[in-house]
Amino acid sequence: MLSSDLVKELMRLAKVNPAILSRLFKQLEVPGPRLSPPLILRLDGVGFGRALSDVGFAQPRDKRVHDALVAVAEALIRRFSGTSAYVVSDEVSVLLDSGVPYGGRLFKVVSVAASLASAVLAGELGHNLIMDCRPVLLPSLSMWGAYVLWRTRVAANNFLSKLYHGARGRALTPSFTAMLRDVADQLVNREGWEVLGSCLTYEVMEEVRINPITGEPVEKRRRTLRRYDGPWRCLR
Repeated sequence: MLSSDLVKELMRLAKVNPAILSRLFKQLEVPGPRLSPPLILRLDGVGFGRALSDVGFAQPRDKRVHDALVAVAEALIRRFSGTSAYVVSDEVSVLLDSGVPYGGRLFKVVSVAASLASAVLAGELGHNLIMDCRPVLLPSLSMWGAYVLWRTRVAANNFLSKLYHGARGRALTPSFTAMLRDVADQLVNREGWEVLGSCLTYEVMEEVRINPITGEPVEKRRRTLRRYDGPWRCLR
C-alpha cells in the first residue's frame, strides 16, 4: 500500500496536464532532416589513441582493437541492414544502399549507431570507449568505392607518418612515396589489416547438402557476411 506522503506527491502530480506539456516540447524539438540511401554511416573513435595506450594496447594499430572494430561493423551491418563495411584505424564505415531504419530520422540513426558501436566495442575490449557517428550522403552507389579509397589512403598515410616520425623524431613530413621508401624495411612483418584495414561484404556461398528424406544431394545458396583484409573487396 502506498505511503501517505507518496500519495500526496502523486496527487500534486495529477494536476499536471501532460498533453499541454507534450505539445509545448514537441514544438521545441529539433527534428533534423530525413536520411535516404545510398549513404554511409561513418563512426570514429573518440580519443582512442591515448585511451588505448594508457591501458596497454599497441600503437599505432593493435589487432585486438581492429578485431573489435570488425565486430562493431558486423553488428552495425546487421542492425541497419547494411550491405558492406570498411574498417581501418579507429574508423568503421557502413554502407546503406537499400533503406534507412527509424524512418531515416537523422538524430535517431546517428545516436543508435554510435550507442551500439560504443557498447559492442566496450564489450569486446573490456574498456569504456566512445564512438561518434556522422552520415555521408552519396550522390550514387558507385561513390562507395571512391570513399573507401579515400579512407584507405588517409589511414595508410597516417600509419606511415607514425612509423616515419617514430624513427626520425620531429622531421618534416615528406610525401607518401618518400615515407614509404624510408620505412619499407619496417613493413616487412606487418599484416595487411594494420595499414589497409578490412572489408566486410556479403557473398553468395554454394554448398551441397543431403536431403534427409530422399538421401539425394541438394545444392543450396546462402548469403554470408565475410571479412577480407584490405579494401579491395569493397571496391567491387
